Amino acid sequence: MSGFEFDNLQYSLLSVAEQISDLIDTVITMNIHSGISNALDSKLDSTLRALEDANAKNDIAAVNSLYAFCSSVAAQRGNKISDTQADQLAGAVNGIISAPDSSYTLCQ
Repeated sequence: MSGFEFDNLQYSLLSVAEQISDLIDTVITMNIHSGISNALDSKLDSTLRALEDANAKNDIAAVNSLYAFCSSVAAQRGNKISDTQADQLAGAVNGIISAPDSSYTLCQ
């Protein structure tokens, strides 16, 4: 985590990996059906593995894993995932996707 100070207020910026780890924690705390939760966690774990390897070309694979996460959330919206939960999860992913490059399409 990196930080900066502005007008005597200290702010910290989370790395993409930290944001994804926070998103994993969010999924866990939502108490979503275990099969759905496991599938979502698997997609986020794949994202982390793609980001943490030495191959920079895998960053695209990481974004694709986040899109797969969004698709899974959208498929369960109103079923096993409430609209509020789906909005929260999509919003978190959109924050991750748009931070490094605003040219990516955001999740719905």
